[in-house]
Amino acid sequence: MVAASSARSGSRWRIGQFVGKVLAFYALWYVLYDLWLLPDGTVDQWLSLNVASVSGTLLGGLGFETIVDGRSLALRGIPGVYIANGCNGLSTLGLFVGFVLAYPGSTQRRLWFIPFGVFVVYLTNVLRVVVMVLSQKYWPAAFEPLHGFGLTTIFYVVVFALWVLWANYGESAGTAPASGTPTDRMTRWLHRAVLVVLLLAAYLWAWTPARTAWTKHAADLLRHASPAETTVTARPLAHTIRVIPRDAPRA
Repeated sequence: MVAASSARSGSRWRIGQFVGKVLAFYALWYVLYDLWLLPDGTVDQWLSLNVASVSGTLLGGLGFETIVDGRSLALRGIPGVYIANGCNGLSTLGLFVGFVLAYPGSTQRRLWFIPFGVFVVYLTNVLRVVVMVLSQKYWPAAFEPLHGFGLTTIFYVVVFALWVLWANYGESAGTAPASGTPTDRMTRWLHRAVLVVLLLAAYLWAWTPARTAWTKHAADLLRHASPAETTVTARPLAHTIRVIPRDAPRA
């Protein structure tokens, strides 16, 4: 009886520790991203230029005549896309890394899984951009549905799959708890339930205007606390890749 009570107490502690670490990391990440990285723009600028360049190279390798101008990417004679801050995958990379760091697992496996997952998320975003560029040529009417829902959903499904992979294989044989008791099985199921909730929260956070409103409010607080002028602009993920008209001037 005492052993069972102790096991349940340990299970609750592990779950609470996991949830606390995830929430702390995500709060820190969004403060850093929305109030520092996004307004500064240095990292976003580099990553957006890189995604546009790699996407253009991939399209060129497929035989398409591609025009890459900074963040703008287009096929010759066809309206293109502009990769703005927030659509280069940087915020999603933070979500992925935060989960892997918070979820129980061996340090040795984290050292290879985080770079692997970052590469998969990055490649998924490149393919997403490529598909949207091609949709401008072969199916222009599908651009908005793909951009607004379809490809964004697939993007988060890939992140979810990486999380599930880490949840199942992140722990080494020496660090993984025994899974034979009902308490241990319940702990693992609760871990996975938290994983699903986190993904849905991240998805809704990227989609709703709540992120923009929260960022503006936080920026106002910083502006009142500091004499320096602070300007923060945030847009939901669904509005960060824009169509560039064929005849529009390029910056």
